[in-house]
Amino acid sequence: MAPIIRLNKKRGQIALMALILLLASATHLHAVGARSLWEDEGWTLLLSDGAGAAAIVQEMAYDQHPPLYFLIIGAWRDLGGESELALRFLSVAFSLLSVAALYQLGRQLFGPGVGVLAASLLAVWDFSIDAGQDARQYSLLVLLGILACLFYFRYWAAPTRWNGLGWFIASVAGLYTQYMLGVVLVFQLLHLLSFGGSRRLDLLIRWALICMAFLPWSGVFLRQNQVRWEDPIYYQSGLPNSAATFRLMRDALLSQQYALFAGLVLLGAVYWPPLWRTFRQGQGVLFLAGWALGYVALIIVLNEQREILRLRIFVLVLPPLLLLMARGLASLAPFPRLFLLGVLLVTQLGTVDTRQDNPPWRAVVQQVAQWHQPGDPVLMDIWVGDFSARYYVVKQMGPITPWLSIRELRSEARAMFLPELLGYLADHPGFWLLRWNDDPTDYEPLLAQQGYQRSASPYINHAGNRLYAHRYDRRPETRWPSSAHPWN
Repeated sequence: MAPIIRLNKKRGQIALMALILLLASATHLHAVGARSLWEDEGWTLLLSDGAGAAAIVQEMAYDQHPPLYFLIIGAWRDLGGESELALRFLSVAFSLLSVAALYQLGRQLFGPGVGVLAASLLAVWDFSIDAGQDARQYSLLVLLGILACLFYFRYWAAPTRWNGLGWFIASVAGLYTQYMLGVVLVFQLLHLLSFGGSRRLDLLIRWALICMAFLPWSGVFLRQNQVRWEDPIYYQSGLPNSAATFRLMRDALLSQQYALFAGLVLLGAVYWPPLWRTFRQGQGVLFLAGWALGYVALIIVLNEQREILRLRIFVLVLPPLLLLMARGLASLAPFPRLFLLGVLLVTQLGTVDTRQDNPPWRAVVQQVAQWHQPGDPVLMDIWVGDFSARYYVVKQMGPITPWLSIRELRSEARAMFLPELLGYLADHPGFWLLRWNDDPTDYEPLLAQQGYQRSASPYINHAGNRLYAHRYDRRPETRWPSSAHPWN
């Protein structure tokens, strides 16, 4: 494995990593606020808006995720503010730390050359950038997954107190960030059972302590899974096991140049260096291959029972894939290696194929804000998308602007939904209604019966759909005081 660059000088390694981190900063900060917040980011705002840590943790018992990220972003909002840039900057920071951590993991397993190559790829990888510009927990998950493996292998090589503590903290924090980190811990267990030798018991005890640290939350985890399927409207948004889904997975992980990238991953998995390094590197290769293949296979199997598959959860497969890809690159002669590295970097810098196309609720609400009158309520009938829409209502029209989620009112009022809705509107001669498309509803005939009629219906096209901002006004002769409301 010829070195791509002479990296035996510490200063050279630092300088090269500084350049890579600058590149990562540019790719992750570019257009970070261009897309509107989407429904999951709006859900993040809702869950992290509790009155302190205890309230946030209590709220998480009715979600499907652990609490750590939401506690962090809840504290961050007090410091950084509520702008889209501030909300997403935390994820950008986690992504930049992941680039540095992946270098260290590659260096630990295969040497500094592979570490530099892997960090370079992660800095420009479109799927990573997409997750790193999302106010969700996935970039933190990647960081903690890398750190958990880095300190695991460091403790394997040098069983110091600090390496053991780093393994414990990163692993436990990862479990409290996203449950899927448990898959990585399973492959750590398989690795230590296979290659632990005389240190197997020590490693096994430390691994068990990590699992025990999750026990206080295990009851909540079971309750979350119960809630997930009792009230599925919030949570059943997974993708089926289908050819179309698998193509999306392939493009997210390997981009549309998947043949080239998959070939490099395969080369990194099968290339064997000189005999004196075969055993050490072979362990690393087996671990990374198991991590990547096992993770994907487990999600697909579980998805047959419950549709839990969402593209974002596969972001944890990027570290092993990019490390194997970097190892494949490093096994080539210098010229083809540099040429392919240049092709990879340029290709990824020009790729936005896996960027999520967020609904443009910012622009939809701007249409309302342009003509909104103080006191006019904004109603939202957008399934769970109203979490992000209400953010823009408050941001653009002020915190005192009245708004109502029709989805939430329908869920809470049930049989009394229509009377409650009309009662809410009784004292309002006009209102706005945000809608996804314009399908018939059970309440619009009643609105017409009570004298409301549409006076404007601006919309924005999105992915073959129309996002409407309907304006309703009541004819003067049909207005009534609240005391004379027909439902009273």
